[in-house]
Amino acid sequence: MLIKVQYGVLCSILVFGFITSFSDENPTIKWNALIFSQQWPITSCIDHLIKNPDGKIGPNFCNSSWHFQENEIKSIEPSLLKFWPNIFGERSMTSLWKHEWEKHGTCAAEIKKLDSEINYFSKGLELVVIYDYVSVLAISKIFPSDDNPYLFEDIYSALKNFLKKVPIVDCTYNPHLQRHELSQIKVCFDRSLRLIDCDDLEAFQNDLELLKNHGNCPKDKVFYPSSVKMRNVTYKYSNKLAIRHTSTWVEQNVPSWLSKLLQAFKGLSLINIY
Repeated sequence: MLIKVQYGVLCSILVFGFITSFSDENPTIKWNALIFSQQWPITSCIDHLIKNPDGKIGPNFCNSSWHFQENEIKSIEPSLLKFWPNIFGERSMTSLWKHEWEKHGTCAAEIKKLDSEINYFSKGLELVVIYDYVSVLAISKIFPSDDNPYLFEDIYSALKNFLKKVPIVDCTYNPHLQRHELSQIKVCFDRSLRLIDCDDLEAFQNDLELLKNHGNCPKDKVFYPSSVKMRNVTYKYSNKLAIRHTSTWVEQNVPSWLSKLLQAFKGLSLINIY
């Protein structure tokens, strides 16, 4: 499922979604892998035309009678509003969730862990916390910046070292500033929701350039923008905010003994410790 993010909330969080990938070799299985896609909203707010990779991406709309029911996800709506929002603002918030469920969720429901609205959306919320790329990049001293570009290899290496698997990293070209900007990070899972190398997926095999470069970003300068102007209002994601966010993420995701040790160093940034 590929999410189109929409205006309406501060572009300071990662939004995400699933895409399914299938193979003609086994027609009895509707899909054989999930692609979990997280978009950097600041880039998406600048240019929200996100392209699907070439290949067998799908299926879509697997059950036209399985309509979206908002009441089934009421208990997790606060988290969905934070991590899975509409930030273009052309339609209601629930219209996005309705679209995602009916187009992609009804297909992902082929496996038990994703076989209902609450399971499908809850799994997305779980994964976006585990694979928090703002934090992963910050630990490697890669922060959002409007002025200082990064080498693609530095971004890719930080992600791969964390994942221990091959991700796909995409950029969007900003014609106004004439530069490539980090827009989307994809990680791949098998039907048991085990992390796998994205370059093994048949969906990407017919795009050798994408596989070679681990995405569509240029090899040299890639910007990871920190601000966007919308309707005469500028929204900015500062380094200070990234550090605070990352510190919280580290404390929640490291082993308890290490978390206690880190808390003893209250005067230090967790990023500096790492």
